[in-house]
Amino acid sequence: MPICTTQHWTLVVLHPRTRVIQRYDSLHGLGDNHVHQIQKWLNTEYESGAGPEWTIGDHVSPRQDNSDDCGVFVLATARSVVMKTALDYNTDVIAMMRKRIVEELKENLHSAKVHLELFEFESLYDKQSV
Repeated sequence: MPICTTQHWTLVVLHPRTRVIQRYDSLHGLGDNHVHQIQKWLNTEYESGAGPEWTIGDHVSPRQDNSDDCGVFVLATARSVVMKTALDYNTDVIAMMRKRIVEELKENLHSAKVHLELFEFESLYDKQSV
């Protein structure tokens, strides 16, 4: 889940099987409080003998070197986590990452629009055949 604390974005990923909360923070160390709040909530919700308590995993995020790129780092990290690829990016490739994000959004929005138009056509067809 992406989390914004004041002016900084971080990513928190929950691993239910291992009960680990993984924090990805490209500034390495800001915003620990929200991770502890999530941990406390999870341990309270799942305290009824459902297994061990949730723990906070080690920090593993690449580091940004400015105050502007945390959102891009969060999106790139989320993509890497979902795709199960290495977090092998840094600030040298931010411009390329921004372009890739835009292209993926455009592609997915176009795909979603095509699916929506098809759904609307099928719904219209279903109404006419009744």
